Amino acid sequence: MNTERASLHYYTWIEHAETIFIAASENLKLYRSVVQGREVDARERQLAFFRAAGLLFGISIELIIKARILYEKREAIESEEIKSHENISREWHHNGHNVLWLIKHYSIELNTDEKHLVEILQPFMIWAGRFPFPRKEHDILDYEQGEKQLSYPNSIDKYVLKFIERQKLIMSNKHT
Repeated sequence: MNTERASLHYYTWIEHAETIFIAASENLKLYRSVVQGREVDARERQLAFFRAAGLLFGISIELIIKARILYEKREAIESEEIKSHENISREWHHNGHNVLWLIKHYSIELNTDEKHLVEILQPFMIWAGRFPFPRKEHDILDYEQGEKQLSYPNSIDKYVLKFIERQKLIMSNKHT
């Protein structure tokens, strides 16, 4: 039985989602303070904290969804049908950061607000927190021409926390 494998235990992933959320919240506070302070030449600091917060909030969503996947796969993990994290990540077909794909692939039910939150943060998970533009030319043009913009609601921290808490509740209710 793989119960000793922390890499396959959903609680490890919940905990990591929660700690990344804390870091994201701190970056959001820094972003807000720079924006409110109206510092001269603050553009780089605003971009840094905005992008870092978006990336970290996105990662916390990605981690809680992966916790949910491991939770749903716990019988296969306990029976050692799934023996390693590598076994399960192969199922993702190089879509490990594409949370919308993971949600669909594993039939994880989300309400409308939760889907919208994932859609807002998806670019940060895939590229915006790490690169200035996406990989595909048509996406680059959409951003360069202003047809798409990166943004998230001012209360993103509250929405992400609610998302994480709901997923934890689902996992705890199914467990009992």
